[in-house]
Amino acid sequence: YVADRIAAVNTFYMLTSSIGYHLTNATQVEMVTVPLLAGVFGYKKSQKAIGRGYKLAHEIVSFAKERPTSNTLLRQTEVHIERAPQKYWGLLKELNLMQLLDVGLEQDLSEWKVFNTGVKALDATSKSMAKIAYRAYQAARLVEAYNRVSSAIAAYDLAMENPAKMKKMGMSPRQYAVHVVRRTQGDFSNLDAPLAVKHLNRSSIGKLAVQYRKFQVLMGWVYANAIKKTWEGDIKAV
Repeated sequence: YVADRIAAVNTFYMLTSSIGYHLTNATQVEMVTVPLLAGVFGYKKSQKAIGRGYKLAHEIVSFAKERPTSNTLLRQTEVHIERAPQKYWGLLKELNLMQLLDVGLEQDLSEWKVFNTGVKALDATSKSMAKIAYRAYQAARLVEAYNRVSSAIAAYDLAMENPAKMKKMGMSPRQYAVHVVRRTQGDFSNLDAPLAVKHLNRSSIGKLAVQYRKFQVLMGWVYANAIKKTWEGDIKAV
């Protein structure tokens, strides 16, 4: 209980209330996904594909209506795969099953629970903070969903348009799209966590110790690998 409260405070203080985090999240596609795609397909084609991906994301990503329960504070982000053209269903469903479609940092986030002390001022403050934290979390989830859907669609379309390059890379268009999402947007699911993190997550204190570390390690690796690849000319290494 105490650990969950600390994790919730950390979430709000260190992440969802951070302008820097939201700025990084909002520019991640342009800073990481587009350069990766451009190295294979060229910048102009990649940028156009990302634009089409964002257009589709706008059609299928939305805030769900408030549910009639006392525990639901506000609307939440949802991805409606059935609204996408049928040719993308297989890809989007696979990403969803792999927890890559709308995951954000959900494995590390902890809900700010409303508590009742009987003191009106404290209870009102708790309720207000819960709403603020929830809004900030949903904003992060919405951007993550847009990023992941647009990156996947762009990668898939470009791969479908360039079968020769996919043959050289030894990937199908769907495999390449999943690869791009994992490489540029990250896999924060428990399934992909380092073994040490999985063990630490089993205890409350251990979970606090590794909160957000997956994001730091992953993004550090992404940028380090991107710098390394700038000195290589082999398309297979992308």
